[in-house]
Amino acid sequence: MRPSASPAAETAMGKTSEHPFMPYVPRGCQDDIIGDIARILDDGRHIVLESGTGTGKTIVSLAGALEHARPRGKRIIYATRTVSQSDQVMRELKAIRRIAEVSGIVVTGRGRSCPRMRGIQGMDSIPPHVQYAMCREMRRTGKCALGQSPDPALMERLCGEDFPASGDFDRICGERNLCPYEARRSMLGRTDVVAVPYAYVLSREIREHFLAGVSNGDPSGIVLIIDEAHNFAEHAREFESFNIDSKLVKSAMESCKDGREIATGIPMKEFIGAFWDRVRSEATENIGLGQSEHMFGREGPEAWVMRKFSLDRHGLEDAISRMTEMGEAETAAMIENGKPGASPIELLGVKLGLWCDGASERYVRSVRVDPDGEYLRAACIDIADVSGFLRSIPGAVHMSGTLHPL
Repeated sequence: MRPSASPAAETAMGKTSEHPFMPYVPRGCQDDIIGDIARILDDGRHIVLESGTGTGKTIVSLAGALEHARPRGKRIIYATRTVSQSDQVMRELKAIRRIAEVSGIVVTGRGRSCPRMRGIQGMDSIPPHVQYAMCREMRRTGKCALGQSPDPALMERLCGEDFPASGDFDRICGERNLCPYEARRSMLGRTDVVAVPYAYVLSREIREHFLAGVSNGDPSGIVLIIDEAHNFAEHAREFESFNIDSKLVKSAMESCKDGREIATGIPMKEFIGAFWDRVRSEATENIGLGQSEHMFGREGPEAWVMRKFSLDRHGLEDAISRMTEMGEAETAAMIENGKPGASPIELLGVKLGLWCDGASERYVRSVRVDPDGEYLRAACIDIADVSGFLRSIPGAVHMSGTLHPL
């Protein structure tokens, strides 16, 4: 049996909803929608909700999800496209708090919430594990003295009573010399609702670490709400797509200051140079006047490189893996010397690995030209990773003002 709202709460709010987490007098069929959401989540299924702007999608999704999740000890992950949408979730939780105990927090990435990293140029392109290493090194060397262990009473008040917007949460932590990022992390497994950017669902690396804090990595311990669900698939495709441009290649080659080999008799600099020379040749040979793109079939420039260096597919993968390992070592040295960011060799190695693996049907691969020169584009058309994750969740709410496209 589901809990019911107390009569005192109903009288105080003038509410007539039969649902315990609906703080407003229900309009239209809102009560029915809340009941449908809770029932479908009880059954371990997903629900798709279409409703126009201003019809209360946020509150009915929260009320229905909480009705299912609270008795089962589940956490609700509310994925939004923008931080302002996450702040709206906090406003609705504050309204719910007037009639029922509930807690919630807005989580943002280290690059946005860490005061020491906000000003670093190119943070968006720095992989999460490198950001973590940068943070750890700053603490080790004393360059960051922000507190890592917030007062539990303060956090309970912020997450269970005040529900500050993301920027206000950062400000409050700053006034107390606390790290906003670590303060948020301390509450992941202790709040009913965690509002996050799409990236926390789309990125495997971020998602796995995040879920470890929320539900010990168990998808059955969460309920997922996706805001603006009609945009989600396109965001997922774009998130898994990537470019390899001449700027990154040039930076990587400039970092090859010695004759390090990535396979017997194959210096890394020579390998990178040969690969990019072939990319330029592909563009010159196949992109005509007035055109800007040439689509590859099963074979891309890596096939020519394999023939040039007498590598089979396994040998190519090993060479790129070795490049990535060398880049990771260079990244570690950079961080230890106080230089922020990731080695271009590591970044290129990771992308080359994805590119060569991308000869599958998951990607459409091409070479393009623009005023800055040639670049490779791998456009994802099959969001297999995030689709698999969504299927692993026994209950989710996909909501939008329009389902075109879904």
